[in-house]
Amino acid sequence: MTYIGLELETILDVSPQGGIGNYSGAGRPVEELDPICGTCWGAKEDSSINPRSGELGCEFVTPKLLFNAAWIGDIFNTVGQMRDGVLQARTNASCGCHISLSSPRMSSQQLYNLIYLWREYQQAFMACTASENRARGNYCTPYTTLPAINPECIGDSDALSNCHNILDRCKNMNISHMNLARRYVPEGQRIEFRVFSGTVNPRKIVAWSNLAYCFMHWATGENPRPILPMRLEVGEGAGMRALNNLLDNLGWTDRGRRRWTPSYISHALQTRRTSVNVLRECANRYDIKAQRRNGGEVM
Repeated sequence: MTYIGLELETILDVSPQGGIGNYSGAGRPVEELDPICGTCWGAKEDSSINPRSGELGCEFVTPKLLFNAAWIGDIFNTVGQMRDGVLQARTNASCGCHISLSSPRMSSQQLYNLIYLWREYQQAFMACTASENRARGNYCTPYTTLPAINPECIGDSDALSNCHNILDRCKNMNISHMNLARRYVPEGQRIEFRVFSGTVNPRKIVAWSNLAYCFMHWATGENPRPILPMRLEVGEGAGMRALNNLLDNLGWTDRGRRRWTPSYISHALQTRRTSVNVLRECANRYDIKAQRRNGGEVM
């Protein structure tokens, strides 16, 4: 079983009826939203949100809940209420979407594989947000700040002596794209994915949650040797290529399912195919922005 927690940083014009709680804790219950898997959303402050004059910054949070189809259905319902109901929640460039997942405690080998594969595929995660706002901020730094890790060590348990030292030496790990700083929790391991941009679109939230979930299980699974990327298609940008290769490795594509069994959590409101389309649409926008920034050259 995998448990999931969400933090949605948003902008409001009016405070929820129950108010906005302090940053520490679970926040104040949000009466305007239906329960999510039988529990209340919480509303709390977050100093990283930069609202304009007259606006309020509010982080909506969930407790740790079982990641399953029921959770997906409630996300569609409650995030839709958050966006379209009396709260009229929205986002700006300072907002982020944080997804925390739990898993059994990892061995040193699994942790090593996770760090290496994240470094290899973090561009795919950035591309599927359709924005570089997170990368430009002070609360989401890439793993290129970590010392280099030798890919030949995947599957070699004798080459792991410096793995925990790398984590211990890395400054500001708690504000990296993937936060492992507070990695031990009662049920095992907690991984916080901070790379995603702010959104109140339930389709993005479900696609990103499944992407993070499947990546975590693939990277910590038995011998996660990556499939080599296909040749660069004409007009295809670097973001789309990185995303497609990651989807191959996760078993979300026809090419990938020849080797891996996908662990996607599906729902009638959003199948795996729908999520692939959502992510590719985001990656296409990401590459278009990069192309414009580089004078029309495909990157």
